[in-house]
Amino acid sequence: MDNLTLYKLAFLSLALRLVASLFLADDNLVNEWRVIIHNYELSNTFGFNVVINDFYAIPKEANYDDKVLPSVFMPPLYIYFIYLIKTLNNEFFNLTYLIVYLQVFISVISIILFYETIKFFEMTYNSRIILASIFAFYPLNIFASVQISSITLQIFLLLSFFLFLFRFNLKRKNKDLFLFSIFS
Repeated sequence: MDNLTLYKLAFLSLALRLVASLFLADDNLVNEWRVIIHNYELSNTFGFNVVINDFYAIPKEANYDDKVLPSVFMPPLYIYFIYLIKTLNNEFFNLTYLIVYLQVFISVISIILFYETIKFFEMTYNSRIILASIFAFYPLNIFASVQISSITLQIFLLLSFFLFLFRFNLKRKNKDLFLFSIFS
């Protein structure tokens, strides 16, 4: 009963996110993500600002000979995530849609991680399902999963961090310590 309800919740959440993606998803890389990826492809530097002279740099897309300043303006892991998908995709699918659908999948996995994490707290089964439902159907959580944004990846990593921290604290298994360390 426990897993069946959780899987139903995950399936409904997936369906809702797929419907949301039809109406709310980004169509292409925009703003800073587009600039940083473009600048990396030209200069091999993940950067947002381009040097104009010795005293001045501005945020813009670089040209071939421009010097790009390295930046942590945006979460660097998400930039690597985008670039990895772009490299593996090799323009076979629309990059933005592929990122959005991977984020939808990550968001659904996050619901399961959230449920597994709250199982460590002393509460009833119904309370856990209610909390997981609130998490799954919270509008900003749904919206974030269909936007080019690092939020979904950050939530996934944070939930994984807490889940393996709690598991290691309770069971003291090396596997949980290793996974906790990875997500740290």
